[in-house]
Amino acid sequence: MVNVKKGVLVTCDPAMRQLLVHLDESRTLGSKFIVKVLFFYIVDFN
Repeated sequence: MVNVKKGVLVTCDPAMRQLLVHLDESRTLGSKFIVKVLFFYIVDFN
């Protein structure tokens, strides 16, 4: 059985990627939102 979740693939430059990872790790937005970082891609399954 496959579990499917809605997600967003974000492409950005390294500086924005670093900011998004920092916001995720510090839980500035209230909770973690990055599921997997793929090189310069961030997959969001919220």
